[in-house]
This record gives sequence, structure tokens and C-alpha cells, in this order.
Amino acid sequence: MPGTQRQPTLDIDDNGVAELDLWCTNVKTRLVVVADTITVVVGPKTERACPPDQARADADMLAALAAVTNWRLDEDVLVLTGGAAPLRFRVQTN
Repeated sequence: MPGTQRQPTLDIDDNGVAELDLWCTNVKTRLVVVADTITVVVGPKTERACPPDQARADADMLAALAAVTNWRLDEDVLVLTGGAAPLRFRVQTN
């Protein structure tokens, strides 16, 4: 996102409960994985004040996440596919 160094993060625990931290919104989600298919169930959101362009980016990301149907790992990148464009989250190594 231009004008910010902040990048969305997705933190997934062993039970499929995940926390998605976007530009303005923090969202609790549940990931249901069967083989290479995935369903993302979006839960409660916590929103922070931010510029309108970042709020739109959050809404776009949540819509894209709702369209995800498949996943794969490409080296250290989690790739979620099935929507208009793949979503990529780098596996954190720290």
C-alpha cells in the first residue's frame, strides 16, 4: 500500500484459528483446511482509525479472502487462490 510500510499479516495457530492484521482492521478468522482446499470463516473485527484508501484496501482484502478456495506453500510463501488474484503471505521466520 503506497504511503505505509505496514503489510497485512496472517497468524495461524495449530487449530486453524487465525488473526488477520490489516492496515486498519484486526480480524479473527477460522481456517478450515482439507487437503489443498481451504475455507476462510471471517469472525469479529476490531477497527482502527485510518485513511479512506486504507479502509478500502481492508474491505478489498476481506472480500478477496472470502473468495479463497485453495492454498499451497511456495517455499516460504503461503499462497491462497480461488479469487480474482492470489493472496500471498510470507511465512515469518523470527
